[in-house]
Amino acid sequence: MAKKQTPQQIETSLSHWKTRLRRAVTMIDKLERQQKRLVKAAARPARGLPDEPAPEKPSPVSAPVPPAPVAQVERVEIGTAIPDFLRRGMAAQKAVDQVIADQLRETQAATKLAK
Repeated sequence: MAKKQTPQQIETSLSHWKTRLRRAVTMIDKLERQQKRLVKAAARPARGLPDEPAPEKPSPVSAPVPPAPVAQVERVEIGTAIPDFLRRGMAAQKAVDQVIADQLRETQAATKLAK
């Protein structure tokens, strides 16, 4: 025999089962759509390489074109040494940084005086 429930408990239980029913119907719909897609895809011929190669089409050009002549290029040896003006060590880098810092300070001082 079923136990006695209050109207509030029945309403809560009913809400629970309605939600479960909605979720179940949604899942059934999704699965039916997926099944239709799979059946439809199985009915179509498979894409891919055909079993037999297609016959080659004749070329629109009847006579072969001779290859273009290749120009002779003279080779020039390039030195791999780094030129002096590009070679900078840590001391040279610090000196350059110091010069740049001095220039910035001068422009900042000139701006400060102008205000």
